[in-house]
Amino acid sequence: MATQVADLSVEELRQVIQDTVRATIEDLLRDPDAGLELHADLQARLAQSVADVREGGMTYSADEVAAKLGLTW
Repeated sequence: MATQVADLSVEELRQVIQDTVRATIEDLLRDPDAGLELHADLQARLAQSVADVREGGMTYSADEVAAKLGLTW
């Protein structure tokens, strides 16, 4: 039979709440792509993009990209 909240001590209830909050935060912050591999072509494009920026290439802020695409924050 499952334990009822009314049967828990204050400390036991506190622990249940802490465990629930911790698990929820971990779920929200975990990387959904963890363990997945990038396709070779995308990996190459990203590497080229990083190299371009390191060599002084143009960068754009998120606000500039959003404005160009007609998006509002």
